[in-house]
Amino acid sequence: MAHSFDLNPLLADLKALDPTRQLAFGVCVLERALPAFFQFQSDTGCLGGGVLRAALAQAWAALEQGAAPPAFVSVAACETVLPDSEDHASPFASAAIDTVNIACCVLAFLEDQDVQQLVEAVEARRDTLDLFVQRTLDLDPADRNFEATIAAHPLMQKELGFLHDDLAFLQATKGPAVWRATLDHVRAAPWPRQLGG
Repeated sequence: MAHSFDLNPLLADLKALDPTRQLAFGVCVLERALPAFFQFQSDTGCLGGGVLRAALAQAWAALEQGAAPPAFVSVAACETVLPDSEDHASPFASAAIDTVNIACCVLAFLEDQDVQQLVEAVEARRDTLDLFVQRTLDLDPADRNFEATIAAHPLMQKELGFLHDDLAFLQATKGPAVWRATLDHVRAAPWPRQLGG
């Protein structure tokens, strides 16, 4: 089944979730994004992975406790590890930037529960795959099939499928233990460990 490149229906479903399930969705997106940042670190020796791990841990702690715990990493601290793509030759530089943005969005959501932060996280994740497909296929943006080719690429379809699966799982999850169900979902998911995985 082909998944739509149009994120609007998916984002409408996200907005219909309660804040706990919205946070769980953000955790899933960040979990998938992190391996690309770690590959970038491996390629370049840049720092920042610890801050991103702390952002993820903070989100998990909020899920477990049902409320935002005292912050041990801030959005401002997260923003300081944003790499400059012009300084690094790694093909994962853009993905690393998107990953930092996703982590910052999840942290910002913890502060104000503004679902628009998670919308931006989803868009950043799609942008990561979009650019990766463009580079892999050496696509010409002037090609009239440019967007359709990106949308149909197996890697993009896989990520769009993951986003839909995350939402379907959270819509079906009942009861207060969202964190435990999310933990099982993340552990069982066949997510790639890197962009081309």
